Amino acid sequence: MTPAEVGIAGAVGGIIGLLSMMAAPWVWDRFRPVRALMATFMLPALAGLGMLLLTPGQVVSNVLLLGLSLGFWASCVMVNITGTETLKQLLIPLEALGRFSSASRVLTWGIDPIGAALAGVLALFLPTGAVLAAASSGVVISACWIAASRAVRELPLLSEIGKGSD
Repeated sequence: MTPAEVGIAGAVGGIIGLLSMMAAPWVWDRFRPVRALMATFMLPALAGLGMLLLTPGQVVSNVLLLGLSLGFWASCVMVNITGTETLKQLLIPLEALGRFSSASRVLTWGIDPIGAALAGVLALFLPTGAVLAAASSGVVISACWIAASRAVRELPLLSEIGKGSD
């Protein structure tokens, strides 16, 4: 794909991600946090695998497919952030909110360069599809802490948490 095609696909994905914000309240109002978190952490793996369907010479379908893949990824991230930020504001004491946010950002943003470096090394030895499959597996595995966390599994709906603090 040319840089312009990737850019157009990225713009399409960004628009889809922004539009998904309309669905975020619906998700967090209907699903307990453990379910919403598991879905929004694991489902982006499908976006990575969707990129395996790109076909040389198929400009329009490649731009659409990449745009949809990036949009699906962005949608998961946007829905996730909507809920996690709300959970943080509802559950973390005000005096610890800044420290918690800083630690959370270091952890979540700090893992990205590690994954990128690992993908770069793997790309030296494996075909692109295998690297995307490995990355997708890593995305799915990233949700394991949620399933293992009793505290997260026991969280009620966000609306019920909010009522408890009134």
